Amino acid sequence: MIPKTAQGAERQEKMASRTYQLDQEAEHILGYVDGKEALEQAVEKVLKTPRYAYEIYDWSYGSELDQLMGRPLLEAERKAEQYIKEALLWDERIKEIKNIQWEKEKESLWIYFDVVTEEGVIEIKQEVRASGI
Repeated sequence: MIPKTAQGAERQEKMASRTYQLDQEAEHILGYVDGKEALEQAVEKVLKTPRYAYEIYDWSYGSELDQLMGRPLLEAERKAEQYIKEALLWDERIKEIKNIQWEKEKESLWIYFDVVTEEGVIEIKQEVRASGI
């Protein structure tokens, strides 16, 4: 049975924040997290998951940062900001991506940025491997 709603009323559910706490290095579940910590974990997971790679995820989930591997530095810098915003801003809990900065280190381009959320600001450091650095 489908519940009836008032005519013209749309029900919009907010994404749940409580989730499993993941230890990504040891590949273990440690318990549960909620709030800002859960959102930080969600951001990191989205950025590390290649978009279109896994059938279990909707095509809006993940990032295309893996497409920058081996690209010239200038192209990687230009596209990385776009890919980060596309990967994260679909989540209604994320309001803005700001303070994007770049740092070259050997074979990598490190991107530092702030994710402004309803839970507060999350500072992110993301590595992109590119050639020509």
